[in-house]
Amino acid sequence: SGRFVASDVGCAGSEATLNACSFTTPVSNCNNGEMVHLTCPPRSAASRPQFSFNLIGDSCSASECGSTHLAGLLYGYRTDGSDPAGYVCDDDFTLNDAVVACKSVYLANTLAGGTSVLDESRVSFGTGYNQFNPAYTGIFSGRFVASDVGCAGSEATLNACSFTTPVSNCNNGEMVHLTCPPRSAASRPQFSFNLIGDSCSASECGSTHLAGLLYGYRTDGSDPAGYVCDDDFTLNDAVVACKSVYLANTLAGGTSVLDESRVSFGTGYNQFNPAYTGI
Repeated sequence: SGRFVASDVGCAGSEATLNACSFTTPVSNCNNGEMVHLTCPPRSAASRPQFSFNLIGDSCSASECGSTHLAGLLYGYRTDGSDPAGYVCDDDFTLNDAVVACKSVYLANTLAGGTSVLDESRVSFGTGYNQFNPAYTGIFSGRFVASDVGCAGSEATLNACSFTTPVSNCNNGEMVHLTCPPRSAASRPQFSFNLIGDSCSASECGSTHLAGLLYGYRTDGSDPAGYVCDDDFTLNDAVVACKSVYLANTLAGGTSVLDESRVSFGTGYNQFNPAYTGI
């Protein structure tokens, strides 16, 4: 009923989610005629196989990590289910790559959307590891799925970085051991963002809505959902909002990419359109 959860959004356009942008919350200066209508393009096939990345072999305490492993050998598997899992090769692997790898690990363990942030200063890695340590023996049998990773450090996942796949030039002594810091509390409430009100065909969107009013809700379950206000909302904000919508609909980890040139938005919307009334 006209509630807002974010206003004055400020994104550069490269962020992975709106949570990484500046915005004001709670909101006190927005009204029913200030909602954002967002249109995100249908899924399109990625030019390279997409992977989910995680860690295997080590463990950390439940109080630090819950049920996740935040230290171990870095591995990946194709999200379309084809081909077995395999390791990431250490060729040209850098700290920037390690930072983005930890973001991928957080995503794989559903930490990215919660009230947790990555302390990049505590990311560390080692190269030259092999699977013959007793903790790793026999896992994936020395298979590699990515090498020559090249990240700037700002990417949301390793899928957004350059890397070579398939891999033919890496051996058992070239695995990456990655340590990602435990979860730490975010300084601002974290939100999941999605769209409501419009629809698109099943062939375009599956079961998702990729056009509608932009709204969000706190991932810790407190407070009801609300809209995003259109104050100072720009195309950069819209691009990042679509990335958030893709995440909310579990599209980001699949074989789909965002065509930023097809993102569009409108401002000054209200919920009195019959499609939105009472939301």
